[in-house]
Amino acid sequence: MTTRNSQYSDKKQTPGSDPVRHHPPLPDDFEGEERRDVEDIWKKCADLQPHPVRKPTRKETEIALKSVHRRLDMPKTRPVTTIRSRIAWMAAAALILLTFGIGYLLIPQTVSAPYGERATVELPDGTGVELNSGTTIRYSRLFGIRNRNISLDGEAFFTVESGERPFIVNANRSVVEVTGTAFNIRSRSDDPGFETRVHVAEGSVSLYPAGDPGRKVTLEAGKWSRWNNSMVAPMPPETEAVDRMAGWRDNRFIFRNEPLGSIFREIERRFDIRVQLMEENAASELLTAHYSDPGQPEKIIEDICHVKGLRYSKTANGFRIYR
Repeated sequence: MTTRNSQYSDKKQTPGSDPVRHHPPLPDDFEGEERRDVEDIWKKCADLQPHPVRKPTRKETEIALKSVHRRLDMPKTRPVTTIRSRIAWMAAAALILLTFGIGYLLIPQTVSAPYGERATVELPDGTGVELNSGTTIRYSRLFGIRNRNISLDGEAFFTVESGERPFIVNANRSVVEVTGTAFNIRSRSDDPGFETRVHVAEGSVSLYPAGDPGRKVTLEAGKWSRWNNSMVAPMPPETEAVDRMAGWRDNRFIFRNEPLGSIFREIERRFDIRVQLMEENAASELLTAHYSDPGQPEKIIEDICHVKGLRYSKTANGFRIYR
């Protein structure tokens, strides 16, 4: 028996026959022409043969699965590069480059002559510098553009090129200022008195305590002066032969009224050895000496000990000095 809500007949179908399709019951308000149109459409649909359902092959299944996997791996949305984002990226990159560039410019250039050796360097402005053993100079990477300032620890001979900006050497709390000249400076950070000595070969220079240019002295060619932290102002200029100003350049060894402690440290730098002064009181004793060809360091050590009543013995890497 077929009820009103049934869509298909309960009539049994024989094998291989098409099912008989009945249209669903129509609402009661479908009358006349409307009912006929609906029945006509249903009959035409009943004449259509259903598309046969075929089981997909294994290869087709694999291809379909690969297609699904590719779709799952793809980003749901593509990033859109706008002009604003490009400008922001370029600005960030420029800021990074600028930061690294400024940091690089702030790192000073350093040139050193190790113990037992000497070195020569030409600065960006054409100034030539000869460095004695154990000497270090530092200057900005903008040297010659912003200023011509240089710091010195040791001893060096400068042949300064003339320029609009003054050439300034900072050494041991003292300042040497020039425009174009040739001079020798010795100023070592391990000097107890932070002493700076300046000998002028050509032109003129000014020597004064750092931060106090009003106490400067002016040195002409053939003059020299010195300053240390116990002095109010540099020593008045004195005359000294040019060939004695920078004897180290000709491998000479010259001391002029200098303490033994400084002399022994200079021997260490010149010959790259270790000199141990066991008699502390002897470090401040003064000595003047001149060696045109010092040869081996033992000759100098022997002479000093003979003059000062000291003795010495050899060690694995130098000498030991004692009473």
